[in-house]
Amino acid sequence: MRLAGKVAIISGAASGMGTATARMFAREGAKVVIADMLEHEADYSQYTGDLTFARYKASRAYRKFRTDLYGAQVTIYYVQRQSAKPINSADHIRFWADWIRDNNGRLKQATKLQGVG
Repeated sequence: MRLAGKVAIISGAASGMGTATARMFAREGAKVVIADMLEHEADYSQYTGDLTFARYKASRAYRKFRTDLYGAQVTIYYVQRQSAKPINSADHIRFWADWIRDNNGRLKQATKLQGVG
């Protein structure tokens, strides 16, 4: 279990390569957080505005999905995928770094895995 004790936030894990990555990391012992619930849902969508954490924090989704990471070191494994509105990967990773800090976590590393773009 190479990833035991690690937490991975995987954006785009609702389908395709993201799902496969999330399952592989979980099999290797990681605690996996899937990002798709924040990208596009009734209370907030990253496709309808900028990717700033401030915009997310002002939405109802912020209160709905707030959690406590209890100081965990978090590594982001980012999978770029095709979407109707292209998302800048650097802005998206910055969003997640802010989310981690706001939820009492510590960003250890961000790695972009091969995907689209």
